[in-house]
Amino acid sequence: MGFDVVLYSRNKEQIGFFEIPEAVHEAIFQSNTYWRSYVLLRKMNDYYATNVKFTAEEIAVLAKELQSMKLFIAARFHVEIDQIILRMSEPSVALAHIAGD
Repeated sequence: MGFDVVLYSRNKEQIGFFEIPEAVHEAIFQSNTYWRSYVLLRKMNDYYATNVKFTAEEIAVLAKELQSMKLFIAARFHVEIDQIILRMSEPSVALAHIAGD
């Protein structure tokens, strides 16, 4: 099981749900230590204890951090990371809740 991501509108209505696969999490956090340089990614490093909410402004920062991390992880994960960024960056998304197992 990966991270569950629930997306909410400005009216606090759920507008989306998807999973960040465990393999993507491992690629970001276990294959290197560069993630420690990124403030928001650090909040997601513990696979089992992660339970965070990001505002629209934080999502924009997180998207940039994820984009930067692509330099340090295997290319086979780049498409999945792009999809994560795309889904979270939709203009209608005001809040993202990310939780691990």
